Amino acid sequence: MTVRAVLYARVCVNDGQNLAEQLEACREHAQELEWSIVEEFAEQGAGSGSSSLPQQDHMLELARAGAFDVLIVRDSSRLSRELAKLLAIEAGVKQYGVEIEYTLPEHHDASTANLVQAIGAGLPAARRRRQPGGRKEGQER
Repeated sequence: MTVRAVLYARVCVNDGQNLAEQLEACREHAQELEWSIVEEFAEQGAGSGSSSLPQQDHMLELARAGAFDVLIVRDSSRLSRELAKLLAIEAGVKQYGVEIEYTLPEHHDASTANLVQAIGAGLPAARRRRQPGGRKEGQER
């Protein structure tokens, strides 16, 4: 049986990422594993906190429809930098029988990926508060 893969890439306006490089890494990953790429999604200029991610929404619709078996993404931050949203996306696609493959080496091991996700997803919130260690001003240790 041929494994059907969907690729997803996302960049914000100023996050230093590159859509073409992300998609190429995902293509190479699929080719190494001899998976068939059925669709590629590229989200330009949309932060993960954005309420409108049409490419991601379409990808999730295809997952619900059973149109593919594996979602290939550069790293978890491309799905979302918000931990709750990331976990919801992962649980959602897995509920429909879709596995997620990350192309960066540190995301191949599930326990390491979960740790990286948890730390990475918490950093934006800490940065938004602009306090060392993410503490609000006046909050005691």
